[in-house]
Amino acid sequence: MVSIGASTGAPPAIDVGTLNAKGPLFLTRPGLAHHATDFSEYRERVQDLLDAVESGIIKPSVWKIFPLVEAAQAHAALQGGKSAGAIVLRS
Repeated sequence: MVSIGASTGAPPAIDVGTLNAKGPLFLTRPGLAHHATDFSEYRERVQDLLDAVESGIIKPSVWKIFPLVEAAQAHAALQGGKSAGAIVLRS
């Protein structure tokens, strides 16, 4: 099980006994710092991601595109738990 992001707040606590009863499981909450240790590696990984999106390997779920001047509204939607996918800001 992987937990990524927390736009709706911290996830609920998980009972370790419940996990143990389900067999050998692994729980992780990765952060970017665990996968990119310097700026050049970060740029390389971002380029790999953008290439995968461009080629159709990854298909992002974009909930809504906001003009940059509406960044406050985008933030409010995210903080209010109204978004259902990525929010994109465009200039």
